[in-house]
Amino acid sequence: EVMYGILGNGLRMQDPELIQTVYEIYNDWAADFCKSNPRRFVGLACIPSHDPVAAASELRRAARLGLKGADFAVSTAAYPIWHGAWDPLWQAAQECRMPISFHTTGYPAREPSDEAMKKEYDLRYRATRTTMFQIVAAEFLASIVFSGALDRFPQFKFVLGEAGVTWLPYILDRMDEEYEDRYYQLDLSMKPSELFRRNCWITTECEEHLVYHVIEELGDDRILFETDYPHPDSKYPHAVETFLEQERLSEDSKRKILWDNAVDFYRFPETH
Repeated sequence: EVMYGILGNGLRMQDPELIQTVYEIYNDWAADFCKSNPRRFVGLACIPSHDPVAAASELRRAARLGLKGADFAVSTAAYPIWHGAWDPLWQAAQECRMPISFHTTGYPAREPSDEAMKKEYDLRYRATRTTMFQIVAAEFLASIVFSGALDRFPQFKFVLGEAGVTWLPYILDRMDEEYEDRYYQLDLSMKPSELFRRNCWITTECEEHLVYHVIEELGDDRILFETDYPHPDSKYPHAVETFLEQERLSEDSKRKILWDNAVDFYRFPETH
């Protein structure tokens, strides 16, 4: 069980120092909790995003505590993640073998402008925002690839959390096309899609077209199963059963996505 933490609490606070203190307390607790059964539990640290140096420092501390990765609030970060200011964090992630999850927080869809509009149209707005919730990860992916960080820190690994996967083939094709046509001056070491295959992991719940649109195109060794518990769209308590019922997935792919990939990626004691 790879456990995401309380990153969302920080999105509701305005005081950066308070956010950092709350995250530090949580990280201490999470590390202690995981020690109760390290063969079963891996905790992800919550990393502050108001300052790159503070973020790198807390990531290193979390690694010393025994946590195996981190969760990072991209949408409220002090700088976009294509900004070079974040290099200290990517360097720390590489040195400590701490993959960073860019957890989606929803696309900023246009909101009702006043109470009267909200009363009449709130359901339409929320349906639009929820439908687009996962797609914002395309921005995170393009930002980190085009930042050049994956060339400067080739062992830095990242995860697109709660983002789905079936949109990926189109976005990767689009990134390759735009890079080769107009943005080759970025001088990446390889095509964006190749950097993705080397440095990125992605999470899925149950997506009907997974085998056709993703596995045949990108393979199955970068996909991690998620339950999204306890959010409304989680299929808990039948999440695993629902995933296993996907007839188009081979038994080998099911095992990799449900178990093997995470065991290897997060260095569970069984294999590391």
